[in-house]
Amino acid sequence: MKKILILISVLTLSCNQSKKSKVERENKPDVYNLQETDMEMNNAITKANETFNLFKETFQNDSVNKYYFSIKQKYDTPDGGNEHLWVGQIILNQSDYYGIIGNEPISILKVKLGDTVRIDKKQISDWMIVDNSNGKVKGGYTIRVLRNRMSETERNQFDQNNGLIFEE
Repeated sequence: MKKILILISVLTLSCNQSKKSKVERENKPDVYNLQETDMEMNNAITKANETFNLFKETFQNDSVNKYYFSIKQKYDTPDGGNEHLWVGQIILNQSDYYGIIGNEPISILKVKLGDTVRIDKKQISDWMIVDNSNGKVKGGYTIRVLRNRMSETERNQFDQNNGLIFEE
């Protein structure tokens, strides 16, 4: 679980027009800034929304806590951009999902790390299911995009650090 939280924190997304693509922060996870016109990332977000039923079905059938569940939600930033935050510890209350903000926002003022939030289904930008027994990941489409953009050395280090398995 700790490794998953590290992964979620490292792969925070911020969509802005004029920032460096990767912001390294001392004693804090890196943040990747992307253009809103990044087609590969936009396709990943579309795929996440198109396949969200898999998340819902698995969540509803996980009576033995075999899986770890997380949803990435988009928030508007004061500068007119967007920031995408992972929400973990998901629960379902009637038809609404709730969870806890899993990474420290950079620009968002209305939520902070550790806040409990309601998931706005129109703002979902990704989802992830991790099999607790073997680390295999379902979903995580935006993570896959960023991971595929890493050098082989970075990707190997990333995989070693988080212990998750991203099958194609």
